[in-house]
Amino acid sequence: MKVTVSCFALDNARGKAAKELAESCKEKALGGKGKSITDFSVYDSGGVILLVLSHNQGVGSKDISGLSVQCAGVKPISCIAEMEFEEFSDESLLVFFSRGTGEKEFNSHVFNAYANPLGTESLLLDLRMHDGFKFKVSDRGRMEYAVVDIPEEAYDLASLISYGGCLIERVFRKTGESAACVGYCSMGQLLLARCGSGFPNAQELTASFSERKGRGIKVLSLSLNEGVFDKPVKREEGKGGDAVASLVRLKLKPRFKRI
Repeated sequence: MKVTVSCFALDNARGKAAKELAESCKEKALGGKGKSITDFSVYDSGGVILLVLSHNQGVGSKDISGLSVQCAGVKPISCIAEMEFEEFSDESLLVFFSRGTGEKEFNSHVFNAYANPLGTESLLLDLRMHDGFKFKVSDRGRMEYAVVDIPEEAYDLASLISYGGCLIERVFRKTGESAACVGYCSMGQLLLARCGSGFPNAQELTASFSERKGRGIKVLSLSLNEGVFDKPVKREEGKGGDAVASLVRLKLKPRFKRI
């Protein structure tokens, strides 16, 4: 059965207490449960509320995104990461949220998890991952995007995200199945990643963040067994400075398309 998971990072526009804001989100989510919403989880991430919803409305649903706006004290603009996929009984999700870091903070982490076999052994050992992944990267300044095949175009991807000023937005299996997505906004970045057979495991996904000592990165672990979220687990992965963003830009290849 197909399920859509939408994750929102909600800021508090009116200085509302985090506990009260979280309760407001729970009330709104409960109101939709049993209708379009299958299940939900609300998590306080130090002034920012992470609202995770599983539903059957697909990606980009106005009804689902409008739910976050209805929560009292929340700005209309929030950080969003969502994807639709066929769920499996042993599947779990990881949500990473970073605030106060560089816009390119997640580029290297996602690359290491899905394109670097020395950091992710599953790329070598799991036959479902052996063919690699597709990366959707975008140049937000020029409103262009490209889809890069890994491992065939690993050097191209490394150049685009290191020196080309591009951001990784989505990762797909070669079959088109969603693996991970990244949401960007003024408050930070939000990464939603699947764990299980055919994808990096939780240890491999979090290892990159530990090695790079990302500052202020929160990790939320969710079980998606039969659409039910387990209680989230809070964890911070080290401390350190912002990711270094290069000012060098590469000439974008013709395969880039207008967004």
